[in-house]
Amino acid sequence: MGLLICYLRVHQRSHTGEKPFPCVICGKSFRLKEMLRDHQFTHTSQKPYTCTLCTKTFTLATSFMRHRSIHSGEMPHSCRICGKQFRLLTFLKAHMQTKAHLRRAQQKSSGLEQNADMTVSDKHQCDM
Repeated sequence: MGLLICYLRVHQRSHTGEKPFPCVICGKSFRLKEMLRDHQFTHTSQKPYTCTLCTKTFTLATSFMRHRSIHSGEMPHSCRICGKQFRLLTFLKAHMQTKAHLRRAQQKSSGLEQNADMTVSDKHQCDM
């Protein structure tokens, strides 16, 4: 039961904004002790995370985990409109903001998805 209470306390910090672990070097505070530990590496030249496939080193665990997807080919983020897959969520978000994609999403929401590849142009006038 004690472990559950500990997890609950940590989770509550995400709602309260409490960050009880300050960095003694820059003063930035963190919700988790592990986050502070990773942050402290940014003040040193220490890079404790090493890719075993290409030997690239990383200061932060999150950067290392993001890097690993390059080697694995994992594409966990997919577009709900066209199905295209992306390695990083930021890449998917950028894809969602392209004009062509926004137009396709608009067509889909208005029931025109069967003609999603059609484009409207006012360059030519109909002679009929």
